[in-house]
Amino acid sequence: MEIIYSREGERADEVIARLADALGAAAGVVSSDRAVQAAARAAGGVAFSCAEFERRMADAAAESGGMNMASGKDEAEEPTAGWGPRVKHGNPSRRSKADRRKAAKLKKL
Repeated sequence: MEIIYSREGERADEVIARLADALGAAAGVVSSDRAVQAAARAAGGVAFSCAEFERRMADAAAESGGMNMASGKDEAEEPTAGWGPRVKHGNPSRRSKADRRKAAKLKKL
């Protein structure tokens, strides 16, 4: 895997299309941008949407016996129960409790 950045003033889509053209049938592009997919296919390569690529990776992981492709560890060994991004509740603009207390004390002065 190689990471390539676009130059200043150059669109990343143009870079991907240029690389796909240079690689031809060896090009594999994952993008939900239809124009990028079309450029890769026109160059003779393969193109997948992000959702399709994710589905294929999940299928491959399931076929490999539950192996986590990124870490090489068996997924059954990893604790997943209760894990997930923290969901915050409430008003994001509200000041913290400590700040509200300080403001109340200053207001009394």
